[in-house]
Amino acid sequence: MKKYLHLLIFCLTILTTNGTRAQNLAGGEITYEWIADSTYRVIFKSYFECVGIAEPNTMSLCITNTCSTAVLTSTLSKTSAVNLPPSCPAYPTKCTQTSSSIPGYKEVLYSALITLPYRCNAWKFGVSYVNRAISVNVSSSIFYTSTTFNNLGMFQGNSSPYFINKPIAYACSANPYNYNSVAVDPNGDSLVTDLVNVQTATNCTTAISAALNTSSPALSIPSNPFQTNNTTTISSPTGNMGFTPATLGENVCALRVREFRNGILIGSVIREMRFVVLPCSTSSSITTSPFVALTNCVASTWGVTVCPGTSFGFGFDIKSTNPATKIVVSDNHMFTTPGATVSYSGQYTDSIRVNYNWFWPLGSPMFRTLIFTIKDSSCLSPGIVINRSFAMQISPFGVAITMPDTFVCQGQSVMLSGGNNWSIVSGPPGSLSCTTCTNPVATPTTKTTYMSFVPACPNFTDSITIDVKPVTAPTLSLTANTGVSIKAGDTVTFTANTTNCTNKQYIWKKNGTTTAGVTSNTYTTSFLANADVISCQLICNDSCPNPKTQTQQLTMIVAAGIGSVNYTDNITISPNPSYDGIFSIKTNTTLNNVNIIVINSMGQTVYTERALSISSGNTKPLNLQHLPAGIYTIRLNDMQYKVSISK
Repeated sequence: MKKYLHLLIFCLTILTTNGTRAQNLAGGEITYEWIADSTYRVIFKSYFECVGIAEPNTMSLCITNTCSTAVLTSTLSKTSAVNLPPSCPAYPTKCTQTSSSIPGYKEVLYSALITLPYRCNAWKFGVSYVNRAISVNVSSSIFYTSTTFNNLGMFQGNSSPYFINKPIAYACSANPYNYNSVAVDPNGDSLVTDLVNVQTATNCTTAISAALNTSSPALSIPSNPFQTNNTTTISSPTGNMGFTPATLGENVCALRVREFRNGILIGSVIREMRFVVLPCSTSSSITTSPFVALTNCVASTWGVTVCPGTSFGFGFDIKSTNPATKIVVSDNHMFTTPGATVSYSGQYTDSIRVNYNWFWPLGSPMFRTLIFTIKDSSCLSPGIVINRSFAMQISPFGVAITMPDTFVCQGQSVMLSGGNNWSIVSGPPGSLSCTTCTNPVATPTTKTTYMSFVPACPNFTDSITIDVKPVTAPTLSLTANTGVSIKAGDTVTFTANTTNCTNKQYIWKKNGTTTAGVTSNTYTTSFLANADVISCQLICNDSCPNPKTQTQQLTMIVAAGIGSVNYTDNITISPNPSYDGIFSIKTNTTLNNVNIIVINSMGQTVYTERALSISSGNTKPLNLQHLPAGIYTIRLNDMQYKVSISK
């Protein structure tokens, strides 16, 4: 980039020395066209003054992004240079007659195929040039413009918006003026237009806002970008700009067009424009009449609202206050509503009737913007064709209900969403909060069908049926088969008893901790301590339970246990419970050929000793230290004893 800047500064020095003025850049924008993968055709469409030496053969394109700190550059080559024709042939511009009082400009295109090294959600193409054409409202001499875009994911393959009308326009001082760049998006994305500060640059990567010159009233964005006495307005949806210029001369301003897809910002194009304000000996104003011959549509604030899935049409008149005016009207319907028919009666007179007809396809919810460009071709002094533009929106009525058929519980309400008019098709009357609103609240008492409709579109309706279900009252009780008073080691089965609930879900907890894997209405355990709390939560998944969730609990009373177990056959096993897994078996009679078998709570044999003899009055140690805590059964031949190990 520094190489190019040094070269330009050197050229400027030579031109200044020779007393010759270089051509100055008056406006332009960067657009891009997707070719394949990450390859784009980048176009810098520039507008140079016709005076001075020839425009450069190349421009440097600066490429940056927020995904890395890399700064890339590429060379854009000049592909064409064409003088803009004069508005009126009898009044040449400076392009063909240097003594003319009407500034002249040439359109110069620079382009290149650019392959980006990777994908990112915030790319920026930028072009700067050291000679901006002189203007009344901005003094900065360095021109800069940029385009941003996202080529990640579904945005890969996107091409930028482009413009139909030139960014150079002529206006008469103290006369109301309308202008529209007519931005078109090749991908059908939504465009939002606004005015921003004119850009300038200190280097390839750093753009700043150019300061506005001092004026009274003060210049500001967006109401007074150049001296219009704060009359400047711009419509974001349509891009239509209106103002009444107050001072003569050339003025620059910057138009930003942002591109959205499904509500997500994809990118933006900044276009520098130039308005040339001239004194006019004769002026006129253009008016439009209210809509006439409306078919399957109604007039709205910004245009017309139509019946989807139908053919519609409308008409209106365009008239000049000056009978000598020769009006010529054109529009952008080929881009925004392909297949529409538009006819003009009275072209090249002071009054024109416009007739428009199209078929709005079903399933096309986005609005369309029609832009009409009106030219006064009478070529009165100073020999400029005065262009005016106005935009109108065509949008569909909304009646589609955004929710499926549903139900409510008795006494409940639901908010509906659809069109602006509602009626009850079947069911008791009086259950809608309003019938001429977008979101009525429905409170049906029995099964009811509601319809959303548009009076202007009798065949365009949608409906929803809301069933009403009774409220049920589930109950829950909790019981233990042993009661709540037990001995340590006892096996207890808890049961959840329910009524008035079909689709049940159980959550069992012990002392507040969920018991994993237990989802039925019973829970069995042998591991209970004194004051343990067993609870069961019932979740009723029926349509209208009240309550939906409830909990019952039992607090257990567990005896601490005894020091030994005495049996009628004079056999004692102690201690019970054992806290280390070592037991003593004592008998008051001699036992011969005894088999000892230990079984866990799952019925598995975990220990055996066979063919033992235990003499009367003696003690037989039984070491079960290797076993985990739990309830075990000790069998001595055909005798059976329960013991507990608590570790």
